[in-house]
Amino acid sequence: EPVTAVQNVQAATKTTVKTGLKKESGQYYYYVKGKKVKNTWKTVTVTDSKTHKKTSSRYYFSGTGKAYKGGTAWGESYITVKKIGGKYYGFDRYARMVKGIRYSAYGASKAGFYAFNTKSGVYDSKKTAALRKAFVREKSSASLRKLLGKPVKTRKVSGCYGNGQEYMLDYTNFWVNTYKDKKGKE
Repeated sequence: EPVTAVQNVQAATKTTVKTGLKKESGQYYYYVKGKKVKNTWKTVTVTDSKTHKKTSSRYYFSGTGKAYKGGTAWGESYITVKKIGGKYYGFDRYARMVKGIRYSAYGASKAGFYAFNTKSGVYDSKKTAALRKAFVREKSSASLRKLLGKPVKTRKVSGCYGNGQEYMLDYTNFWVNTYKDKKGKE
């Protein structure tokens, strides 16, 4: 009797399970074994492909799994401030929690300076109020500069104020433009 062999061949299917931080349609999500995390904080460490430097950022994923994030409007970045667990936190346009002093232009938050604790990221309402009070156009910037501390870099720039000198004060997360007239008055 002839022997016949029957081979059961199934097509191999490749299934990829999403894991980690993903950007989808302009929004950020975090997946664990293919499922979006919701109502939780996650610290994500990434390695720069060129410098191989590792940086860690904190994200908060809402009830829909979407990370809170700021954005850009008219070429300017803005932060979004959200209440989580009874405290307020700020998030940049990449959905990263922010720390320290930030300037938010337009957007979902009120434009102006914001201060966040440099370790925890919790919103500092007193320092924010002091920064906003000191930030007055066409007035002396001495109070503001005192609150901001020493800039990373100061550059002379040509401006539109006439007889005097304009300066660009570069800070880690923003810059401030100042002017001194020929008598040195700010």
